[in-house]
Amino acid sequence: MVVRNEVIYIDDREDSRKMLISYLQQAFGDEAKVSAVGPKPTIQETVKSLSENWKIGSIIADERLNESGEADFTGQELCVALREVYPKLPIYILTAYPDSVSNKQYTIESILSKDQLKNKDGDDFRQFSIYARRYLGTFDDIMSERGEEYTNLLRKKIAGTIDEQGKERLLKIETELVKPVAYEEVVDSKLTEKLDKQEKLIEEIRKMLEN
Repeated sequence: MVVRNEVIYIDDREDSRKMLISYLQQAFGDEAKVSAVGPKPTIQETVKSLSENWKIGSIIADERLNESGEADFTGQELCVALREVYPKLPIYILTAYPDSVSNKQYTIESILSKDQLKNKDGDDFRQFSIYARRYLGTFDDIMSERGEEYTNLLRKKIAGTIDEQGKERLLKIETELVKPVAYEEVVDSKLTEKLDKQEKLIEEIRKMLEN
């Protein structure tokens, strides 16, 4: 089973990544490994890059990802795109300007200011730490339950005992398993190759269950 315990912090400035990663690691404690990365030039490239990591349990994005010119999008815009790919993944905005960020589209769990994050003895830091760890565990539980449900449905299909509702559910889960690499604007040869590998993996699981 894949343990989704890697938290990705995305910031366009290297100095911010180096400075804030230790605070984020303390917030998540031993329950997750925090990695800091820069954005790709476009949303499509960034989403594709993130979707290749199957251990992601949470994503934290700086709001002003386009400030340095490294990317052509904001943190909020990235979160909207990520939510299309990851409906249940805990996603946060980290910013030095919290008043300039809104969550009208309800795509993020919360907005955290960098000053709050750096105040490790403050109530805001403690609250974020509690909720972030809880959401991380909940997402892993959801994905684990889905994997178990998928295996049981496959067994029923192979045995010929699956009903129409089960078939619809199996198809839905298989679609969701492939969805993280199927962001519609990122179709290229590498994506096709990855989808082929996904299909082969599913076929291997079926064969294992048959034996």
